[in-house]
Amino acid sequence: MAESNRRRVPALAVLAVLGVVAVMAGCDWLQGTDMNVRLSPFLTSLSISKGNVGCNEEFTFSFQYDDPQGDIANATATLQREGDTSVREVAFPWPDNISRSSGTAQFALNFPCGTSTAGRYSLAVRVDDGRHTSNILSGSITLNP
Repeated sequence: MAESNRRRVPALAVLAVLGVVAVMAGCDWLQGTDMNVRLSPFLTSLSISKGNVGCNEEFTFSFQYDDPQGDIANATATLQREGDTSVREVAFPWPDNISRSSGTAQFALNFPCGTSTAGRYSLAVRVDDGRHTSNILSGSITLNP
C-alpha cells in the first residue's frame, strides 16, 4: 500500500501544477478556438478620386471596411514617392457621422506646395480600432510639377 501512495503523490503534484498554470493563463486555452472569428478590421476596394494632381489640389480616397467589434478609431494614409525613403503619414480620426462597423469611408488629402516633390506616389491606407490593425490597401497618385 505504501508503494501505491508514492505513485499517487507525483500524479497529484502534476495535476496541481497544471491547475495553477490554467488559472494564471486565464483558462482561455480551455475554450475552443473559432478560426472563423476575425478581430481586425478588414478593408477592400480602395478608390482614389484623381490620378494626377497639382500641389494643394485636394483629392479623396475611399474604401470599404468591415470591423466585427464596430470600434474603429482612426484611419491612416501613408504617402511615399517612388524611389524616396521618406514617408508622409496622415492620421484621420474616425468621423462620428459614419458607422464604425461597416460601410464606405472617404477622406481628403493634398500635397502641400513648397514641401512636396513632384513624382509618382504610393498611397497606403489602413485603419485600427485601438487593439487591432487592418490589412493595408495600396494605390498610386502622381503629383505634377
